[in-house]
Amino acid sequence: MFPGFHGTDLAARAGYPLITVPAGYAADGIITPGGYTTKGPHGVTFSGTAFSEPVLLRNAYGFEQAARRRIPPCLS
Repeated sequence: MFPGFHGTDLAARAGYPLITVPAGYAADGIITPGGYTTKGPHGVTFSGTAFSEPVLLRNAYGFEQAARRRIPPCLS
């Protein structure tokens, strides 16, 4: 598990499955490890070993349901 903006390259190149779920929203911006400020939605990425998609989906779903960090878009 790692921030949605960091670390996905290595896992993807190795062929490992990844899934990103909502982890919050930064209205004021946060400083990332690279030193730049980001505003808006943030996610957390889960990575698994090859062919571990069922476990990965179960863990990501559990996190999303427990954290309740998703902000639905305003459609009006």
